[in-house]
Amino acid sequence: MLVPPSSDARLRIAVDLRRMHKTGIGRYARNIFAAITAEAPEHHYVGIVQDDRDAASMRSLAPRARYVIAPARQYTPRELLRHPPARGTPVPS
Repeated sequence: MLVPPSSDARLRIAVDLRRMHKTGIGRYARNIFAAITAEAPEHHYVGIVQDDRDAASMRSLAPRARYVIAPARQYTPRELLRHPPARGTPVPS
């Protein structure tokens, strides 16, 4: 853990899970996200997903996280180099 448990520092950590059903990297991202939210619950987590179905699926694995829907077509090099759009739609808990 980067921040000692006694620290009051809280991080906001976002993970792009929009390809969570594609290839092994999607399964890896899904499982890592679930593990880190359980291991370090003192931080705030945001999962970026494709749709409501993915948000519901991830909510069962990582219920403490907040989810934002930001649909994406196939990744482009430009998208990989910039942050996800802030205009994504938050999903109610």
